[in-house]
Formats: sequence, C-alpha cells, structure tokens
Amino acid sequence: MFTWSLSPNTDVRFLTMTRQKNYALTFQMYVLILKLNWLKWMANQITSIC
Repeated sequence: MFTWSLSPNTDVRFLTMTRQKNYALTFQMYVLILKLNWLKWMANQITSIC
C-alpha cells in the first residue's frame, strides 16, 4: 500500500517527479519511433535505387 504524506509539498514534488519520468519515457518512445521510420525510409530509398 502506498500512503500519501500529510505535507502537500512532498505530494507536489512526487507528482512532478513522476510526470517528468513519464515525459522522458514518452520522449524516448517518440525518438525510437522516429528512428525506426527513418531506417525504414532509408531501406526503401536504397532498394529503389538498386
């Protein structure tokens, strides 16, 4: 069980921390998808040239 602390400051800090982690995760996923799309595009270009 996770118990919330009574102090609001720590709650806000905890929320912002998790939010930042979520942002970092989504950003990494976005970059990964971009890289995959770029690789796919490059493969298409190479096959079309040959």
